[in-house]
Amino acid sequence: MLSMTGYVKLKEVKDSLIVDVELKSLNSKGLNLSVSINPELPRLAFEVHRLLTTKLSRGSISCRIRLGFLQPSSVIKLDKGLAGAVIKGLRDLSDEFGIPDMTTTDTLSRFKDIFFVDVEEEVWEVVWTAVQESLEKAVTALHTERKKEGERLKKHIGSLLEQLKEAVEEIETLAAKQKEFTKSRLEKNVEELLRGSGFEPDRNTIETEIAVAASRCDIEEEIVRLRSHIKRSEELLMLEEPVGNRLDFLCQEMLRELNTIASKSVLKEISHNVVESKWLVTQLREQVQNVL
Repeated sequence: MLSMTGYVKLKEVKDSLIVDVELKSLNSKGLNLSVSINPELPRLAFEVHRLLTTKLSRGSISCRIRLGFLQPSSVIKLDKGLAGAVIKGLRDLSDEFGIPDMTTTDTLSRFKDIFFVDVEEEVWEVVWTAVQESLEKAVTALHTERKKEGERLKKHIGSLLEQLKEAVEEIETLAAKQKEFTKSRLEKNVEELLRGSGFEPDRNTIETEIAVAASRCDIEEEIVRLRSHIKRSEELLMLEEPVGNRLDFLCQEMLRELNTIASKSVLKEISHNVVESKWLVTQLREQVQNVL
């Protein structure tokens, strides 16, 4: 079983590049990707996004990639036309207002728009190969971290399921007691109503009606379904595939059955056990939210 949470950071030197990759994963209903790359390379961001989509299925994934060039690179280009216009504008400003012209490269560097990123195909191949290799290593490491966290979650969820089974067993023991209690109470009520009335109803009819009324408090079917949901949850814990959504659905079904049992309960002991069981399922669902 895998968790959706994990964190990985690695730095590698590839050819003339330093590739710094950081991956952070949190729980999410679907796959939400956030990619940050410096310098701004739209094509690289697109390829990274596409690669992560094929490697990851769920989670809120934050990917941060920083590139460092060990040698002078040609990826930064100068817009000479715009630079010339800036220089001319500064000189015109100097002439118009009699301000000394002190234009330097430092002055021009403050005009960010005159520089832009343009990666030639030959350079692109080197950059993408380096980033792809490092990113795939980071994803593999993230998977390992998710698996470690998943094992911890597996133990915790397993412990909660065991506690829930014990609570359901107690409810099942009390269910037989509730059936007899309900039947006895109905028989007593009928006897009190008929006492002194002189009316002698058909005994078989009375017993049938009492049995029908008592069946409305029968919770055996709900208990059977609860046991089935718990067993299926335990089976899912053993799988290596994503099971988070299925576990979450089973938790919802458990709560549904417990609510039905609560509505049929006439014994306070059963009501107390239902409250305890619902608390356990709530704890269970909180943990399941982190399961892939």
